[in-house]
Amino acid sequence: MEGRITDIDRFSTHDGPGIRTAVFFQGCPLHCMWCHSPETQPAGAVVVYRKMRCMECQTCVNTCARQAIVRDETKDEEGRTGIRIRKELCIKCFACVKVCPTKALGRSSRRVSLSEVEQILVQDKPFYDNSGGGVTLSGGEILMQAEFALEIVRLCKKMGIHTAIETSGYGRTAQLLAIGREADLIYYDIKMMEEELHRRYTGCDNRLILKNLKELSRHRRETGELVVRIPCIPGINDSPEQIDRTARFIKELGIGWLELLPYNEAASAKYDWLFLKYGLDGLYTRDKAYYEALEENVARMGLKPYRRREK
Repeated sequence: MEGRITDIDRFSTHDGPGIRTAVFFQGCPLHCMWCHSPETQPAGAVVVYRKMRCMECQTCVNTCARQAIVRDETKDEEGRTGIRIRKELCIKCFACVKVCPTKALGRSSRRVSLSEVEQILVQDKPFYDNSGGGVTLSGGEILMQAEFALEIVRLCKKMGIHTAIETSGYGRTAQLLAIGREADLIYYDIKMMEEELHRRYTGCDNRLILKNLKELSRHRRETGELVVRIPCIPGINDSPEQIDRTARFIKELGIGWLELLPYNEAASAKYDWLFLKYGLDGLYTRDKAYYEALEENVARMGLKPYRRREK
C-alpha cells in the first residue's frame, strides 16, 4: 500500500507529546484562508517554486513543452527575478522539476509505501520510548487517504508506538471511527460554529464536521483521547462569544479537553511557492493576554486546555 505524502518530519516536538515523527498527507477538502500549508490542499502533487533557490538559469523555461513556464521580470525586494508558471497550461508532468539544478522547483508530495514508513518507525522507536513520543498523522486531511492512515496507525499499535491524528473531521464517518479506534490521541479541529462563516472562510459548510464530532464523542470510550482545537483567527472566529459557543457545544458532548491555537503570522510564507496571494495579508497574532483571557473563560466552563495538562 502507498500514500501521497508531502513530508515526513522526524524528531518533531510540536505535533503531540514527546519526540514524534509527523507524517503529512496530501489532499484536503477544506481550503481555509489561513492555511499554512496550501500545497497540501490539492488531491494530487503540484509544482512548488522556492524562489530563494532559483539561479535564474531558465532551464525549466526551455524544457517545458507546454510553454507553461515563463520568465518573470518582476524584481523582489532583494532585486531577484525568477519564473512564473501559467497554471492553465501546466499538465503537472514535472519535467521542470527533474531538470532544475538547484531544486528551486519541486513536487508537493511523493508516493510513500507502508514499508518505508515502517523502516522509519523502527529507526526512531528508541526516541519515542525515551520521550513518551510517537507518530502523528497530519495533513492536508488524513481522511482523504483514510485506508493508508488506518494501516499506519495499526502498524504503530502492533509495534507499541503511541499514535496521534490531526483531522478536520471532514470525511466518511465510518473511516474516522475506524482510525479513531486504533489511535491513542485525536486532535479534532473546529474552525467555527457559524455555518455561513465556515463556508466563506473554508469553502465547505461544517455540518459533516459537527456530525462526526458528535459520533466520535458518542464512541469516545472506544477511541483515543479526544481533544478539540480551535485555530484562533483574529477578527474571524476568535471573539469571546464565538469561543464560548464552541466551548458550550463540546461541553454538551462530554468532551473535556480544548486547545486554543493562536494565529500563526507565518501562515502566508508558502503561498509564493504556488504563485498565490494570501487572502489574510496584514493579519497579526493577538497579544498573549487576549488568549489567556479566552482560556480563563473556557476553564470556568469546566474545560481544560490540553497543552497545560500534567503528564
